[in-house]
Amino acid sequence: MPEIPGSYYVSRSIDNAFRAVLAQAGLLLPLPEAQIDAASAISGCGPAFCFQFADALALGGVRAGLSYPDACRLAAKRTDYPQHIGVTEAAMSCLWASGSRR
Repeated sequence: MPEIPGSYYVSRSIDNAFRAVLAQAGLLLPLPEAQIDAASAISGCGPAFCFQFADALALGGVRAGLSYPDACRLAAKRTDYPQHIGVTEAAMSCLWASGSRR
């Protein structure tokens, strides 16, 4: 993750233009320096955990009878934000109520 020193002076118009360019690459979230390591851990490692989760979903689909390519295609779509999260929300509530989320 690139580190951009924030202790230099720039005019507001240059700062806004700079932020607009960076925002095109992804989420731009200004944070205090003390939180940079935590944010880097989520941003840097998060995608690997998401892919691991998608693969676990796909393997569950294979165990239920789907072909691996079909199961991967379905699991990959679940890594997108769901259009309608009602069922997902209910399922997660049950999972969390069981003590699975800590």
